[in-house]
Amino acid sequence: MFASIEIQALRDWLTGGEQLPDGVTVDVDLRWRILVRLASLGASDRAELAAALDAEPTAVSKVEHARALASLPDAEAKAWAWQRCSGEVDVPNYELEAIGRGFWRLGQHDVTDPYVARYFDELNATAQVRTGWMLGDAALAFYPWTAIADDTVERARALLIQDDLDSMLRRSVIDETDDLERRLAVVMKFGAV
Repeated sequence: MFASIEIQALRDWLTGGEQLPDGVTVDVDLRWRILVRLASLGASDRAELAAALDAEPTAVSKVEHARALASLPDAEAKAWAWQRCSGEVDVPNYELEAIGRGFWRLGQHDVTDPYVARYFDELNATAQVRTGWMLGDAALAFYPWTAIADDTVERARALLIQDDLDSMLRRSVIDETDDLERRLAVVMKFGAV
């Protein structure tokens, strides 16, 4: 029920409706924040996102369009995003980061769970397709932060003991795993994220 109320409010805001707070203007940034959220809730689709991009094809729109596509809660969207993570499909750096940030969403475990193991199994190979700061940033963006489980931590630890793990990847995995362990401790103690 809460999701449907949220969707109604976001739809109203998107059209500049009565629920839009006084003084708030729906500019390109806010429009895309709304569309990304609607996409993550499964309340938008590829056609609506493409129309929004066509209506305002700015650099910001291209990046946020990529984030919104990755946020859709379906297998096709996750496969599309993973092709960019793995380097099978090359995209600009800002789009790659946005795709990674959109990929992992709470409540989408049924379509993201298969990618938890793939992240740890395939991450080191991304050093063959990107370098420098973007190697580490992509590893951070695609880290499976929603997979709050002992198994995820164990997979991270197994990756970290590999001698051939690139140092940029190692740093990113260490940082994100530390955060994941804290979230897991909260879940174990309080039963919620």
